[in-house]
Amino acid sequence: MKVIACFITFFLMTFGLNAGNNHKIPHQYIVEFSFTADAAMWRLQHQEAQLERLGEILNYYLVIFPESYHSSIETNILKESHSVISYSPNQVLRARGCKPNDPEFHKQWNMSYMGFEDAWCYDQNGISPLGDTIALGLIDFGFDYRCEDLNENIYRNYKEIPANNLDDDQNGYIDDYLGFNARSGVGDAHDTTENHGTNCLSLIGAKGNNNFQMTGANASVKVVLCSARDEAGLVRAYSYFIKMRTDYNNSGGQKGAYIVASSLSLGFDGDMPSEHVPLCAIYDKLGEVGILNVSAVTNENENIDTYGDVPSLCPSDFLIAVTNSDRNDHKAEAGYSQNNVDIAASGEEVLVIGRRGELQTSSGCSLSAPQVAGGIAYLNQFCERFNLLSKSDPSKAALLMKKFLFDGSKSISALREYTVTGKRFDIYGGFIEVNNYGALSIYKEADLVLWPNLVHEDEIKLDVHLTRYGNFTIKIYDLTGRLVQTTEHSIEPGSVSFLKLPTANFPYGLNFIQLIFDKTLITRQFIKI
Repeated sequence: MKVIACFITFFLMTFGLNAGNNHKIPHQYIVEFSFTADAAMWRLQHQEAQLERLGEILNYYLVIFPESYHSSIETNILKESHSVISYSPNQVLRARGCKPNDPEFHKQWNMSYMGFEDAWCYDQNGISPLGDTIALGLIDFGFDYRCEDLNENIYRNYKEIPANNLDDDQNGYIDDYLGFNARSGVGDAHDTTENHGTNCLSLIGAKGNNNFQMTGANASVKVVLCSARDEAGLVRAYSYFIKMRTDYNNSGGQKGAYIVASSLSLGFDGDMPSEHVPLCAIYDKLGEVGILNVSAVTNENENIDTYGDVPSLCPSDFLIAVTNSDRNDHKAEAGYSQNNVDIAASGEEVLVIGRRGELQTSSGCSLSAPQVAGGIAYLNQFCERFNLLSKSDPSKAALLMKKFLFDGSKSISALREYTVTGKRFDIYGGFIEVNNYGALSIYKEADLVLWPNLVHEDEIKLDVHLTRYGNFTIKIYDLTGRLVQTTEHSIEPGSVSFLKLPTANFPYGLNFIQLIFDKTLITRQFIKI
């Protein structure tokens, strides 16, 4: 059976960023079976192998083949076993090797707290499984993008010829080569004399593991810069992101940019959404094209429900409001709300890059939000199933990514009264959620697997493999060809491929199950005794 978890396939090919073949234990595999009974049946069919269940909660087993077996024979047996969900070689534990070699990383406690060290053990190339260059939109003022640790991760619009005063890519923006200057509405000139935007940029995408300075949350993301100073600038900047992602969606990646998230560490303290209707209205539009948006809440130690804070209070499912937490996972001096502040992130006394590339320590919600946004972009690298959804239904994918992020983050009792989730952001937990989502993939060939084939229980189990998500029909016939039962089903992103059909009304003896999907017709037989 095909190994179907999104990351498992990658893991089998590479065994992690720093692993080598010498860590694999010969002839040993960790195997997941569909059900306990399937493992027992597999053992009867392969008596030459040893089988040990690894605990009572999940159907994971240690399989040990004889030493005389070649690895190709072993993997072929596992691949062809329909009851095997997934498998991977058993490996010797080794010390973590995922800390970047940047000399000041030891000061970046925030990255360790939020699980980045664990997540960085895996792919960091900034490319989705479908070949999309992942981009993140950053709105701020003051970008010294010329800094050595930042310059490589700045998005460049190569369809545009810089500084020729023309709209070369015909996207409605002149000279938007290095992003867009939404302050003036013209060109890509960004102020390089201020720290704020540079601080945020470094936390998103300082180039990590280059033996220089520090690392950002996402060492290979391409950051689309937009400068803004007022609400009109924000609307211009967000509209630019929408245009770039829309062009990408509509052109199959030939135009625009694959912007999956945006980050904003600016806002309007003490204001209510009714005072900023144009700004609040745009977040749903961003979500429609597949952009999930992160904003920092105010640094005032106030309940924003009554104090006010925009955009944190903007009523959009595509907006994540982030507050600040410290080394003790307590809320720092920052805004809060059990109704409207979604999550906390570690942004108190953290290392950042300032103007002219100098390292400095700073604090605030402004530094919490960029790390969450960088994490969202990072999580887009691993799952083909998710990336297919981002093409077919971008808004659904954005909300699903938000769910991954919230479900995977760490519950903190001290944050329960200050945030909606009661959690502090954890990128590795989000990574696990993305990988779990990949437990169902889209198969290259349609198939229908039944168990048991000799039915003496109250139900029969079906594993349905479809070449795409959609509707299918299951029909049951008896030996004479009489139609016994027809049921309609659907596999959609987020659902599972396993079905259970009650057999009480099925006749005894030989029966047939048909899977009808588009022009595909698959028939399997089973015997009820």
